[in-house]
Amino acid sequence: MKQLIEFFPLILFFAVYYAWGIYPATAAAIIGSLAVVGWGWRRSRKLETVPLVTLVVVAVMGGLTLALQDDIFIKWKPTLVHWALAAALLATQWFGRATALEKILGGQLRLPRRIWRRVNLAWALFFAAAGALNLYVAFYYGAGLSEQTRTDHWVNFKVFGLTGLSLLFVIVQMALVARHLQEPKQ
Repeated sequence: MKQLIEFFPLILFFAVYYAWGIYPATAAAIIGSLAVVGWGWRRSRKLETVPLVTLVVVAVMGGLTLALQDDIFIKWKPTLVHWALAAALLATQWFGRATALEKILGGQLRLPRRIWRRVNLAWALFFAAAGALNLYVAFYYGAGLSEQTRTDHWVNFKVFGLTGLSLLFVIVQMALVARHLQEPKQ
């Protein structure tokens, strides 16, 4: 349920974009992100890292988009979030006793330390690549097309492309990790 709730701002952004355009969609994404963080706080009395980072970045970049009436800022948002996650994962790869993914998922999965490190690094690289791919689609893909058509392509990529790539990556990671699962300690 929690993962579905975290898709709310993305779905809201998409729906509002196709009804009213990029600027109302940006405002909707800010409101949706605030609602997700508020819902998480109300539910558990703690702030979850990913929705909070997303809220901060969407509020800053979305706020700049609205204030300056320039969609370049909101188009950078997915890249900044992905690169922030990649940086956090890489930092725990080299510093600390456990990787970020081991800290987050270690209660549900028992894996050898070397596998945790591989999975953590794979996710860091995935987030870095997804951020770069977002920049390509936002600013270079379809250079000969109209600005509106390019923005439509970017919105579709942001909603369906990045989400689909993430889902595919999760499935591949699950298949690779499954063979390394260890029995829980008794």
